[in-house]
Parts: sequence; structure tokens; C-alpha cells
Amino acid sequence: MAGGADDPVLRGAPESSRGQSLRDFFRRGVVAADIAEPLLSYDFDQPAEAVSALLGALDFDAAGVRVNGAVRGLVLRSELVGGSCFDHLHELDPALVVPAEEPLATVIVRLGASPQVLVTAFGAVAGIITRADLQKPPVRMWLFGLLMMVEDLLGAALHRSYPQESWRGHLSEARLARALALQAERNRRRESLTLVDCLSFGDKWWILSKHEPFRETVGWRSRGEARERMKELETLRNQLAHGHDVVATSLPTIVRIASRLDEILAVAAGLDAGH
Repeated sequence: MAGGADDPVLRGAPESSRGQSLRDFFRRGVVAADIAEPLLSYDFDQPAEAVSALLGALDFDAAGVRVNGAVRGLVLRSELVGGSCFDHLHELDPALVVPAEEPLATVIVRLGASPQVLVTAFGAVAGIITRADLQKPPVRMWLFGLLMMVEDLLGAALHRSYPQESWRGHLSEARLARALALQAERNRRRESLTLVDCLSFGDKWWILSKHEPFRETVGWRSRGEARERMKELETLRNQLAHGHDVVATSLPTIVRIASRLDEILAVAAGLDAGH
């Protein structure tokens, strides 16, 4: 997504404290320490094949290598053939070392470029995060919550972009009938919902993909790109909801969301301010 303070969808009064608290959660509510594991490490002169056997028994792919008592790099189990750990040392890449309080979004972006990220505590490398750690409950809750906020964003954008339900003509009769039936059922249960609230995630996205001003605000270059993003997010949401592996099939989508977090939150803040 893209946009700025001058975008019509972003103008309005200062965002509510509730909205600000929610956005603060997505920025800093989950950090590296919440998903990191302790980093197993060995002295640099340990035999490579012995360390490989130990890592295999634990089903670990990597370990730290200590030089003069401090971790100075990594070894990968798949490479530990012959020689000592020092012979297979990968020196620490500062771009892949983060403090324990590093926000989750930054960690995810770095995992998009590397299978693992190292975590420091008390000034020393002490932990490791791998892509498999993105399956953990704190990450899944963070992602699902963010997708729920995006859906709320789409609903708010529909209300503002299509007053008096003028969006109806952009939806097929079958999909509109389904939304009307859901609204009727919710009303029967004494739940007060607008018709927009009864649209599916995909329906909201489909309608807004046709609205050029909104597409420009969020950085979609075409309707085709908007619908491609929709399919990716729907797939991710379904995987999260059903407890499926989100890393194997949706890692690029997860990294894209994390890399554009500030832009997503900026658009959400503008819509919140406009209510």
C-alpha cells in the first residue's frame, strides 16, 4: 500500500486512542524475544562431524560457533563434513542480527531474505529465529489480527467511497443475494449490521478493485494486481483459520505484509480518523 497525508482517504481528525493502541500493538506488541529459541553453540575447534551428529539428534539445522567464549558465527548441519567447526564458519551478518525487542514485522522481513535471524540479549548473540518459528501462536495471532484489521479497512473504505450502498451494482446478483440473506439472518438474531458488514472479504476487495482513487491510495497499479493480492490474503487467512502451515505456501505474502506494515497502518489510521 502507498499513500500520504494529502490522500483524500487519509485526511481527517486525529486518530482515536483505541485505534492508536491497536496500531501500536501491530508495531510493537510482538517482538523477537516472543518467538526466539536459545541458540545452541559449540567451540570453534570442535570436530564438524561430531557437531553434525549432535544437531541431527536434536533436529536442528544450525548452531552458533564460539570463539573466545562469544558466538562469532554459524555453522549449518548440511555443511559439516570434515575438519572443525571453524572450517565451516559463516560469519555473523549484522543485517541478520536483531535485539530481543525487535518488532516482529522487521524480523519477518529479514526472514524473507535468510532462513534464520539471530537474536541478541545483554549484548551477546543468544537466540535464533527460523522460518519455522513463524508457525508459533504469537505470529499467527498477529497475522490474523492484521488481516481482520485490513478487512475492517475495506469496509470503511466502501462506506466512504460508495455512499448509500451505491456499490451494489458492482456485485453479482448471487453475491448480493447472499449478503442480503446473511443480513436478514443477523437481524433476526437482533444483531445490528450494515450490508457492508455482511459482505465477504473477497467481495469487499472485488468492489474496491474497481475504484480507481482507492486503488491509487493503496498502491494497486491495476485491477489485476488488486485481485492477485486479494487471492493471496484470502489464502493466508484460510490457512491461519484452519491451522495449516503458512510458511510453506504463504511466506512471500507474509513478508510483503510485514514490509508494508507502516503503509497499511497509515491507511487504517486515516479511515479511522474519518469516521
